[in-house]
Amino acid sequence: MHRPWLRERVAGPGQTQAQAFQPLVHSVTALTDALRFNLRTAILAQVVDRNAHLAAAAGLVDDFRRTGDLGLLDRAIAMFRAAADTGNLGTALLSRFEHSGRRADLDEGLSLLRQLAIHSGVTIDRLCWLAQAYEHRHRLDGAGADLDAAITLCRTGADRAGPADDLAMLRHVLGRCLRERYRADGRLADLDAAIVAQRAAADGHPLRAGLLVNLAEGLRAHVERCGDADSLREGIAAADEASAGLPATEALRADALHHAGVLRRYRYERTGAVADIEAAVRCLREAVTDPANAADRADSLGIALIRQFEVTGDDAPLAEAIEAQRHAVAATPSGDPNRPRRVTNLATALRDRYLHFADLPALREAVDLLRATDDPQCRSTLGIAAQDMWWRTRDAAWADEAVASARAAPEPDPVRARHTLANALRCRFAARGAPDDLRAAIDLLEQVLRDTAYGTQDHSRCLGNLGGAWLEAYQRFDDPAALDRAIAMLGRAVRADGVAAPQRAWYQQRWAQALGRQFDRTGDPAVLRRVTAAYAAAAANEATTPMTRLLAASDWADAAARSQDWATARAAAGLAIDLVPYVTSRRLARSDREYGLTRLSGVAADAAACALQTGAVEVALRWLEQGRGGAARADAGVPQ
Repeated sequence: MHRPWLRERVAGPGQTQAQAFQPLVHSVTALTDALRFNLRTAILAQVVDRNAHLAAAAGLVDDFRRTGDLGLLDRAIAMFRAAADTGNLGTALLSRFEHSGRRADLDEGLSLLRQLAIHSGVTIDRLCWLAQAYEHRHRLDGAGADLDAAITLCRTGADRAGPADDLAMLRHVLGRCLRERYRADGRLADLDAAIVAQRAAADGHPLRAGLLVNLAEGLRAHVERCGDADSLREGIAAADEASAGLPATEALRADALHHAGVLRRYRYERTGAVADIEAAVRCLREAVTDPANAADRADSLGIALIRQFEVTGDDAPLAEAIEAQRHAVAATPSGDPNRPRRVTNLATALRDRYLHFADLPALREAVDLLRATDDPQCRSTLGIAAQDMWWRTRDAAWADEAVASARAAPEPDPVRARHTLANALRCRFAARGAPDDLRAAIDLLEQVLRDTAYGTQDHSRCLGNLGGAWLEAYQRFDDPAALDRAIAMLGRAVRADGVAAPQRAWYQQRWAQALGRQFDRTGDPAVLRRVTAAYAAAAANEATTPMTRLLAASDWADAAARSQDWATARAAAGLAIDLVPYVTSRRLARSDREYGLTRLSGVAADAAACALQTGAVEVALRWLEQGRGGAARADAGVPQ
């Protein structure tokens, strides 16, 4: 609308319209500038306040990581939530889940980080947190898709990373997830990739010692799967470096010691190096002092102590092994998938006690444990224990159970399963005399020998059992070719590298028996000298059972007497008499002492005869008196 009167009223005399509006324009401009300045100041103040707020929350998170005080983390989460900081809120919630196990924190944290990744992208650090969130959810729910998502995120992050990005933790999480997927489906490619990722994560990192623990775990899994010497060597080195670089108070150090101990036991089982099993026991004894994973570590310690016992023959490691295995079983609930394996290990330790001390209650306890567990994993060991029961009781039902258990056992290791079945068939042949059982046992042992790595303890054990089977075939069928095979196989077992000392004594004794049969056929004095030397070596082996040594010493005396070497015969007989108290100890049940005495029938009389041949009448009388003492003297107590 046209308003001339406004122009007239605004413009003064002699002023143009522009001149009239200039003061107003200046006023409006000044007001606008002031408003802009105040707005900028207010916005800047808010930004400064928010940054200070977030810095304070981040400080609380750092304090929580240092002290473990969840109250600090709770306050930080509230501050991140108030500031609507999605990224930091998500990672803080995941931290709280890791310490408290609250499922709601995991779900919310994962959701927040996933939204952030979809809408605006995330840093390498938060990508790593998101991958860990999927990993956590997989462990709770068992969904393979979550584990796949975690692996994909880690690999995507590694591909997108720039030169300045620190990929160590991302690789660490990738390796952990790949190893978890390997455990789920057994793909060796996943385990290989996990080791590569963990090796790269630890390379030159300030937290290298802690990261090496995971590398050692992956390499241990590789040794258990493939048995390769390179992974064994690298795994021991990684575990040793980790345990040396971590403080005694750090929980990961116990994990490093555990891996170092188990890997050294594996190397001992491969090479027979006594220093390895001694170091393994030291590592595992220290590892079990940490209460975390108590059952697993106690189980590993028990196995290593059994191996040490096999080397030394000292009953202290065996007693400690049985206690460790009892603790492992007691700490494992009935539904745990590891319980059958731990029950088997305890039963094996109890069986070793029986073999060493003729402790029948220990063997019966082993059988009862295995039967009560009623798990396929236990059946193979039950078959072995049933064989022992047959040899002790001569009840053929035990031989039948041995064969049935061996056939019903699963075959995670087909070679070992065939080996167990072969020995069960030999046992049933001894009980029932069916030649087909012995022939089947020999065929199985020939297969096992072909399929077992040369130079391992399993290989020498198979040689010993196959030689024993051929000796039984000779005794049954009187076939000289079977005797030749027995001597050849048992001789190889005696000479094999890496054989545990107690096992070697058994091979020497059986080899001497086979050579004795050859001497009976040929009358060759050179063969008799070999018989004498083999029995002498078995009797001198302090790592084997007292009963094995005693019987070998008695046979040594007999072989020396057959060659008219009475001085040697008297020395061998004296060793046999000295060992009698160890198989009639008061620590054994009366029935076990009586069983020991029944196996010693004639030992004292033969020893006295050897002494008389050298003119030692008083010695002969003393040995006869020792032999007549029997269970009554054992009950009175004998110094050990």
